[in-house]
Amino acid sequence: MAGILPTIVDVSSWQGDIDWPTAKPDMHFAILRVQDGTYLDKKLARNIRNCEQCGIPYYCYGFYRNGGATEAARMVSRAKAAGATKVRGYILDVEVSGQSISGIKAAMATLNANGLDNGIYIANNLYSEYGTTSYGEKWRWIPKYGVNDGLAHTPPNHPCDLWQFTSAGKVPGIGDSVDCNALNGKRTLASFVSTIASVIEKKQVVTADASLSSIVLLGNVLAGDYGSGEDRKKALGSRYDEIQALVNHVCTASVSTLRDETLAGKYGNGNERKRALGTRYAEVQEAINKAIQPSRTYIVKRGDTLSHIGAVLGVNWRTIASKNGISSPYTIYPGQKLKY
Repeated sequence: MAGILPTIVDVSSWQGDIDWPTAKPDMHFAILRVQDGTYLDKKLARNIRNCEQCGIPYYCYGFYRNGGATEAARMVSRAKAAGATKVRGYILDVEVSGQSISGIKAAMATLNANGLDNGIYIANNLYSEYGTTSYGEKWRWIPKYGVNDGLAHTPPNHPCDLWQFTSAGKVPGIGDSVDCNALNGKRTLASFVSTIASVIEKKQVVTADASLSSIVLLGNVLAGDYGSGEDRKKALGSRYDEIQALVNHVCTASVSTLRDETLAGKYGNGNERKRALGTRYAEVQEAINKAIQPSRTYIVKRGDTLSHIGAVLGVNWRTIASKNGISSPYTIYPGQKLKY
């Protein structure tokens, strides 16, 4: 095993509780899973905390499920809620065929707004579908295992900066097996682990007005007004635990939960709502719009058929049948109200 150590690992909840202090000497840096679509990795907070405490450089990635900018924003929010203050960059993990190219570009643009070292993972077998397009990423990551015996064999035929060469790697402190990676381009190891100067100007941290409502303070935190870590604790003072709990909730709750809470008035309206929901605003507002969309009906006329009605309305006739409990397309009658 000495031939592959130290190495670069990518991990998720599948590796369980990693002994990070033991693993540190055998890794150059780590790549931590944040999510799989809407699913939040259960070990994210633990992995981030240990990497930061042990001084292990790390990136965060999300298995991409065609969610575009919304999915990318969710990944960043979740990483921040889990305590990420030293993350070097974010990665879109594209392994499913049929994804929207424009959606991937929108997701990468959202990640690039933070000025970090963001990359993209493209499944080797899907290179012809995704690999010839530039998404604005700073680096590429491609898997190719060969016999998958834990060792590095033949690199990918396609250009990439990082090569995932096995899912059967052995690293002390990390479970039974782990994905291992190697450099495979012109980028140096130093470029992945040295200090990054953010292109975003750091905001001056201000002391919070304790008399403000919790929702206003929540919006201020998500806007970066109070910084992070100890700066945030100092700025919020006695309100810290209360507001941080709200921040964690907004960053990790399901969109349906946030939708229902917003409809109940929890996050206010207008700009106050936008600030309180932060990067989750767009997906929550979309869910609200769908929830309050007025019911549409069509009155059946003599001679109508479901296929004709569907063509007129621009709706699949099977959808109309399903919404109205119609088992046969011929059992409609004049004057009948059909939902669509």
